[in-house]
Amino acid sequence: MVAAMIERILQFIRKNLLIALISVTLTLILTNLSFFSFLELKGLDLLFALRGILPPPNQIVIVSIDEPSMAEIKRLWPWPRGLHAKLIHQLNKAGAKVIGFDILNFP
Repeated sequence: MVAAMIERILQFIRKNLLIALISVTLTLILTNLSFFSFLELKGLDLLFALRGILPPPNQIVIVSIDEPSMAEIKRLWPWPRGLHAKLIHQLNKAGAKVIGFDILNFP
């Protein structure tokens, strides 16, 4: 009687472990397919299109380094790090709470 009960419990555990293992494997395979990534990105595009363009908050200022900026200081890219440090110092003096850089520096 006890042996039969233990065997049923072990059978139940094996069956559920197998189902769990198959579920995890399928989930990992399906989430890594590029098709589902494509669907997710298209869904996000649709949500942003439905939401519409939101104006940026007044507290955000974007300082861009573009062709006129380079012409103004008579320097080509890449700018020396000391110049970036001066920019950070000036932004701090102006009251910037957060400064982020999105720069590609090539050797």
